[in-house]
Amino acid sequence: MYTVNRNQAATLTRSSYTRMDDPVTPVQRPDVTSNSVRITAAHPVRSSATDLVRPTPEDSVRITALRDSVRITARDSVRITAADSVRITARDSVRITSFGSVRITGRDSVRITNRDSVRITNRDNVRITARDSVRITAAARDSVRITARDSVRITATAPDSVRITSRDSVRITARDSVRITAAAPDSVRITARDSVRITARGSVRITARDSVRITARDSVRITSQDSVRITNQDSVRITARDSVRITSQDSVRITNQDSVRITARDSVRITARDSVRITAQGSVRITSQDSVRITAQDDLALAA
Repeated sequence: MYTVNRNQAATLTRSSYTRMDDPVTPVQRPDVTSNSVRITAAHPVRSSATDLVRPTPEDSVRITALRDSVRITARDSVRITAADSVRITARDSVRITSFGSVRITGRDSVRITNRDSVRITNRDNVRITARDSVRITAAARDSVRITARDSVRITATAPDSVRITSRDSVRITARDSVRITAAAPDSVRITARDSVRITARGSVRITARDSVRITARDSVRITSQDSVRITNQDSVRITARDSVRITSQDSVRITNQDSVRITARDSVRITARDSVRITAQGSVRITSQDSVRITAQDDLALAA
């Protein structure tokens, strides 16, 4: 991994805690004069560190593999921070792995894009934050995987949105909790051709000022041992050709000011040990060609 030492002349220096596992054939020199780091290679990019990986420029970060894949691995933690935007692009796949934690922060936007698959895995927690928008896209036949032992946080704080898109499947898994938030007046979109899985031992929170859309050709599964909260001001849409499952050992809350739509060709299952609340100022629609099951051991409320 290359970093820019701004206390000295504008030259590229190798970090003392970072080593390159595989040789890289550069296509162009990283741009130093524009306050950014650009690493472009025709072959796979491999960066491994026993402690930390922290490219932190003032403007933007660009990591691009034109032919194969990008691998970023650290025993402790990974930090990718930019005052403007972060772009990680590979023709094959992107892998970010850490035993500690992963932090990807861009004041403008964060883009992780590739043709094959995206994997973000660590033992601690995952944080992806941008003022503008967050885009995680696997354009080919594979999938998006975000896994953490502790918690997952995906946040877009400015007036834009969160988009997670895969042709195959989307998996977001955490032992503690999952938070997906579009704080400004826009939306959250999770789309997969196959299936969507959001699993947490703690709780699941999906929040947007505009709308929430979770769409899969096969099935949608949202599972939590604590509670599930889907909240926004406009509308909620959960659509699957096969089935929809929302399961919590505590409670389920789906709340918005406009309307709620849950649609599946096969079946819909909403199950909670405590209570189920689906509330909308407009209308509530739960539609299935097969069966609908809404189960709560405590109380159940559907209000429009």
